Amino acid sequence: MKSDCMKALFTATVKSHIGQFHMPFIKELQGRGYEVHAAYKDNSNQKQGLDTSAIDKIYEVPFSRSPYSPSNIKAYFALKKIIDENSYDVIHCNTPMGAVITRLAALGARKRGTKVVYTAHGFHFYKGAPRINKILFYPVEKILSRCTDALITINSEDYNAALDHNFKAKKIYHVNGVGVDLSRFHSVSPDKKSALREQYGYSDDDFIMIYPADFCERKNQNMLFDMLKILLEHNKNFKLLLPGATDKSQPYVEYAKSIGVFDNVEILGYRNDISNLVALSDISLSSSRQEGL
Repeated sequence: MKSDCMKALFTATVKSHIGQFHMPFIKELQGRGYEVHAAYKDNSNQKQGLDTSAIDKIYEVPFSRSPYSPSNIKAYFALKKIIDENSYDVIHCNTPMGAVITRLAALGARKRGTKVVYTAHGFHFYKGAPRINKILFYPVEKILSRCTDALITINSEDYNAALDHNFKAKKIYHVNGVGVDLSRFHSVSPDKKSALREQYGYSDDDFIMIYPADFCERKNQNMLFDMLKILLEHNKNFKLLLPGATDKSQPYVEYAKSIGVFDNVEILGYRNDISNLVALSDISLSSSRQEGL
């Protein structure tokens, strides 16, 4: 039996996804009278400083990003128990494996009236994706679209793919991204930019480029090192800032050293001051092979 208070559940494979992208939506729902829960794997050891304390109840669930991990079986049973015990009005699932497990775990709840929303942060069967991605992820996404009340895509390619492939979600939306906090990310005056550079130990003569991203094949940082090598042949003042989780960074460090650009690269680790780092930079880059946006 449902309580008088409306309840919502947010799921993702890791805490950082909820902390980085969904806290404004969670607080908005709380302002509308919802009790909001979240289920994720805690990765605070890799990404520190994210505050999810506003969430009414948090469940630790052993999600894995890998579709081959046996921990996802445990995650399914743990999540199904959570869903069955709480009678949620709405469940919002995110990330490929988090969304697969959530929609399977919520099959019974949907029959009892729970609405399931899935935000696709970039389908893995994108144009140019490896064939294995299309073999593995496309049929799963299409089949599970039948278990989805609302599919939210955040780029036109995904939106058109869902329509063209006749995904059976009850509603399909195209929303341009997850938003940006304009109180933090905005243009700064030359004086403010110069002051930030002095604060962080950079010169006004430096040409600073930045790419905030975890180190992984998808983010493709080696492409930026190749670019930097070409630029340094013309000017030695180029600097490349790479804030992001560094647990998989060593092969990239070795590559940057091997082509002679590492002295102009700063691997900053996970940071909570990205807005300052962007403000002091001259240009933001992306070398990603695939993005949701």
